[in-house]
Amino acid sequence: MKNNKLYFPKPRSKSLIFTILALILSFVHFPLFSFDNSWDAITDTKRKGEKKEEVKEKVKDDEKVKEKEEEKEIEEEDADELRRKNRGQVASKDRQKGLYTLTRYYNKKTLEHSYYFTNEGYDYLSFTLTLSLEQMKADPSAKVHVIIPPLAKDIYLVTAKAIDPYKSHRFGAKAEMMAGNPNAVHNGTYAPPFEKGKEYYLSNAFMGNLSHKGKYAVDFNMPKGSMICAAREGVVVRMKNDGNKGGPSPKFNDDGNYVSILHSDGTYGNYAHFRQWGILVKVGDKIKEGQNIGYSGNTGYSTGPHLHFDVTKANGKGGFTTLPFQFRKLDGSLLDPEVGLTLTNN
Repeated sequence: MKNNKLYFPKPRSKSLIFTILALILSFVHFPLFSFDNSWDAITDTKRKGEKKEEVKEKVKDDEKVKEKEEEKEIEEEDADELRRKNRGQVASKDRQKGLYTLTRYYNKKTLEHSYYFTNEGYDYLSFTLTLSLEQMKADPSAKVHVIIPPLAKDIYLVTAKAIDPYKSHRFGAKAEMMAGNPNAVHNGTYAPPFEKGKEYYLSNAFMGNLSHKGKYAVDFNMPKGSMICAAREGVVVRMKNDGNKGGPSPKFNDDGNYVSILHSDGTYGNYAHFRQWGILVKVGDKIKEGQNIGYSGNTGYSTGPHLHFDVTKANGKGGFTTLPFQFRKLDGSLLDPEVGLTLTNN
């Protein structure tokens, strides 16, 4: 028996330890990594869902606002239509043919006086109506100021009504009107005001001498009979075509032939010194950019044959203010007008 010994295999301690560690790490690491990704995915999905809900809510809110605005417009239209039906008979009418009509209506049942305005011209009108009232009230106000668009018809202004119909009451009205929209915002550039392929020298520019002092305006040296073209599209609102005098003195100002074109932004392009009967358009004509509008001349306050061009807007005081502008060439480049510059339309 002395040779009978029991032998046990030596454990592979290092291999076993590494195996156990690998199993632990694989069990701990990978589930955690997978769990983190799942959490991010869930969070992102939730956020996207929240954003979609926010977008839906915003769309609903916008639709509600739009619906309310439409309802308000319909209510205003209905109220205006009802007011028109109940305004009564024409009590007085002040009209300047081709310019405006101011009408007062009187309703015998309600004892109301209401005013309506029609713009018969192609230009904006800045109109103010002031009522002097005794034992009466006005809706919306005793003084109303409105900018009336071209050719706008039957625009409601104000209604005056007795506070107590059994007491003596009376009123008076004063109207003031000016051409143009003082709220216009200048927006746009201008093509050269002459035919393509032509070029002319700028003898006077912004804030220049004589009639250009303190004004944004340009003068092109242009022989009599040269074709003048619209620098921008619009509608002819004013013109003079019968002048036959000119000279280097302000006394000739009223003799100058000119065309004034209303642009879509409420500003005006003004062209001056046409020859007598040399204008090819009339008030109310819709003009395209580049369209022929007349022949150059030397009428009005002028030191020699040339084309005067400027851009203006109403100043709200009965006059007009000149505005700076740029000329646009066919390639899209812009030029600031300067004395000595030769502008080519190509």
